[in-house]
Amino acid sequence: IFEQPLSDFSTLERVKRDFEPFFKLWSIVNELDDRSSKWMQSPFGEIDVKDMVNKVTTWYGATGGLIKVFQELNAEQPLEVASNLRAKLAGFREILPVVESLGAKDVMQAEHWQEVADRLEDFNGKAFDPLEEHRDFSLADLINHGVKQHMDDVQEVALIASKQHTLNASLQGMVSELRAVQ
Repeated sequence: IFEQPLSDFSTLERVKRDFEPFFKLWSIVNELDDRSSKWMQSPFGEIDVKDMVNKVTTWYGATGGLIKVFQELNAEQPLEVASNLRAKLAGFREILPVVESLGAKDVMQAEHWQEVADRLEDFNGKAFDPLEEHRDFSLADLINHGVKQHMDDVQEVALIASKQHTLNASLQGMVSELRAVQ
């Protein structure tokens, strides 16, 4: 158009491609830092379980790839950051089954939470009491009370709660059908 030769942007594209793993690493670090504090400190019932599972799973896989890239580049500091990030994500992955089990909306009833509380440990001399009036416990509270050590027990309670919830929903459907017939 202006009778000027076209510029060669191949170097810019290469720089952009070379920078991508660093950008991806720092993006994950930033987002995990923001979300992990919310996941740990917010009331447990407010955690978006599907989002948490999706993010942790995606980021864990991505950090594996980033570690390989930084090893190939012999980039020690980013490799260390990526390795530490992966370790932090591994900690979240470890707790995901419990979060998924207990985080199902409207499934866990008071008696189920009491059963979970009975199986957990005291923390700083205080028993876990999810039924305490106006108490919004957090994921950090569950972890502090030893949920990791009692994952099988807690998941068993959650499974029972899920089955009871499904059974109650089926019964409600049958009652509705019977009323419609009468």
